[in-house]
Amino acid sequence: MIIPGIFEITQEAAAREINLLGNLAPKIQLDLADGILVDGKTFLDLNFLENLQITAEIQLHLMVQKPEPYFLALPAVIKDVCVQAEALMYNPLSMESFDDVLKAKKIRVGLSFNQQTPVEDFEDYIKQCDFIQFMTVNPGGQGRPFIMESLDKIRFFKEKYPNVNLQVDGGISLDVMRMVVKVGADAVVVGSEIFRSTNSAQTYQNFVVQFENARANLFNSRNSP
Repeated sequence: MIIPGIFEITQEAAAREINLLGNLAPKIQLDLADGILVDGKTFLDLNFLENLQITAEIQLHLMVQKPEPYFLALPAVIKDVCVQAEALMYNPLSMESFDDVLKAKKIRVGLSFNQQTPVEDFEDYIKQCDFIQFMTVNPGGQGRPFIMESLDKIRFFKEKYPNVNLQVDGGISLDVMRMVVKVGADAVVVGSEIFRSTNSAQTYQNFVVQFENARANLFNSRNSP
């Protein structure tokens, strides 16, 4: 799946981008950043989501040091919540309570890792998650360069956890998308390449077609004699 990713300073800008693709893409990722856990900052109030008329599900990506307050009153349009693993190092939130609270609300749970964060420290929690995300840029804003070393991390993770749904987020061009699919990414979050293009809907659809082609090529290469 290609998931359009939104990182904006204001609610108005985020709402505009959600509305661009909210009835085309099945899922959109919305980033919230507090300027503490990562160096970029967005708005932090989600109430505006209640008024949007869209068919897409929202995947909330919490790049905040204290994610717990968001778990209590999530707008109905949010179906996935992804928390940075690094946030678990700064507060007493346990993965068990994070998992229990959200799954009781029938919300899918994800854990996101910065490039420098060792996945091994969270092995006990990975299989509890519905998906894992790898950040493939230094997080905090869109348009940052892809970290090539991420390819090895994706490959090693997928070899160890072949049945865990893995998505990647950051620095995704069409060429990078093909590379991350080849090493094991199941979903790809694309931000600036879509929303900074002259036609976001067309660019999104092109990414979808190229993603499906990359997945088909991978399947054929694995099953060729």
